[in-house]
Amino acid sequence: MHQFNVKSLTFYTIAITSVMLVFKVVTAYGESQLKAPKSVFGKYYITLAENLSNCKKNTLVLDIQQSGIFLNASLSSTPSNQEISTHREKNYSLNGKFNNNSFSLSGRVDNARLCNAIPEILQANLVPEGGLSGQITFKDVPKSIKFNAILQKPQEQSTQSFK
Repeated sequence: MHQFNVKSLTFYTIAITSVMLVFKVVTAYGESQLKAPKSVFGKYYITLAENLSNCKKNTLVLDIQQSGIFLNASLSSTPSNQEISTHREKNYSLNGKFNNNSFSLSGRVDNARLCNAIPEILQANLVPEGGLSGQITFKDVPKSIKFNAILQKPQEQSTQSFK
């Protein structure tokens, strides 16, 4: 049997204590300073303040997927129950970043889905009631159109998907 060397025992004690101390400091910092962003994941019914030209309705659906501060979204006209029940792969063509209760999404959207209007940028802020408020800039419309959006409840989503 080998005898414990005092130098080795001292080295390992200092190394283990140092690792534990660094772990405690990093954990304390993380708990006090790092906060997860608010969740904006879900489907939002957008009501535009003004009608788009060539559009019968001024309601759109914004479907947001969230991974931390990064957002992917799709924007389409209000789907019928039949469209909701079909399983088709979503094309999340809008990308953006969540920053201090607001976000901006940009990308391309199929203009046939939006009454032949092509959005360029969608900017929104979280509203205390749980929805969104913001504006959409369209390529062919000279000014931005304001909107309000209401989050669709999860039980509504699951109920409609089984029809």
